[in-house]
Amino acid sequence: MPFQNTVRADMGAGIPGELSTSGPQRVAPWILRSENPNVIGYAYTFLMDGVAQVGGKGKFAGILVHPKRYASYGTPEGPLAPTLELPNESVGELLTMGEIFVSLSPPTEVGYVVMYDMATGALSAIAADKEASEGKAIVPNAVVSRYGSTAYKPSDSELTVITLTN
Repeated sequence: MPFQNTVRADMGAGIPGELSTSGPQRVAPWILRSENPNVIGYAYTFLMDGVAQVGGKGKFAGILVHPKRYASYGTPEGPLAPTLELPNESVGELLTMGEIFVSLSPPTEVGYVVMYDMATGALSAIAADKEASEGKAIVPNAVVSRYGSTAYKPSDSELTVITLTN
């Protein structure tokens, strides 16, 4: 990995799964066991006592948070390559109440309701008066609270803040 040689004028506000504020939070440890990659900033559902899976059709367990607290084992590209994925049987912290940064695709507006893909756990959002599309489920009591759409391309994912009040 080369040394940094570019200094950006705008600093990023956060990364997916990072807490946005120090307000009230409800976070609990879960063992992660999924068929798909366990990605930080994705939605998880109850699998069995103390065990959660990414996506799924079960009861909502939370969104995987605290990306800087886990040991990184790298990726196939190398042991030091950055990743937001955790291996199965890892203990992860799932948030059900608080404000966090997440990556939403497509970009969205403040006030939209958050939903997740039941196959992958990836988050997206829809207007509050719309129904969730096939294969997606609404995250209970979750709404886009800050940083509405500013993407240059409508298909790009975008970092935003959501608020969960479970």
